[in-house]
Amino acid sequence: MWGVRIVSALLAVAASLPALAEDKAPLEKERVAVYREQPESYAGLGLFSSSIESSGISQSPGGLHVRMGGMLDPNWGAEVRLGRGVWHESDAIANTRIQLDVDYLAGAYLTTRWPFPVPFVELPLVQRMFFQAHLGAAAVQIKSRTEVCAPLCVRSESRNRQSDISWGAGLGLEVKVPQIPNRVGLSLEYMDYGEIYDDDIGVSAVEAGFHILF
Repeated sequence: MWGVRIVSALLAVAASLPALAEDKAPLEKERVAVYREQPESYAGLGLFSSSIESSGISQSPGGLHVRMGGMLDPNWGAEVRLGRGVWHESDAIANTRIQLDVDYLAGAYLTTRWPFPVPFVELPLVQRMFFQAHLGAAAVQIKSRTEVCAPLCVRSESRNRQSDISWGAGLGLEVKVPQIPNRVGLSLEYMDYGEIYDDDIGVSAVEAGFHILF
């Protein structure tokens, strides 16, 4: 009697194995979708007003820059920026006129961004504010024009280039414009582009710009 029952049970289990295998196969083929937040990239334009200090001469030429970057996570990313001088100043010392201009600047940076809510008041369209800092290296080329009149005027021009450690920090905010699908960022930053050691020229800038996040 027990032998018959054991055989019957084994046959029942054997008969159920194909059905279990058929039910398990679709489950093994299913893939689990895992959501991961995509990093944010951005590109933008801006104005810079530089400060060039050299041997008692202080001028503030300025120009335009473009910047591109991406955040690897909410707080850390990388950025590159390129700039070129558009306007300039000049100084007259005795019978010599000197003009310093930013021929170009190029930098690559590690960047950190820390958002925070708008304090005290709610501003329309503003989603958040952020503090941003950069650390990297930059190459800057300064164009010098000199005109000496004694009494005939003689003009000369030279270019001085240097790569140095560069850093900067500033504040920004993100706004959502109804007609634009992407968020727009506005920023105001101070950047130090290093020094041209041969001529003892220090270059820094205040930069204002906007960028599109995508």
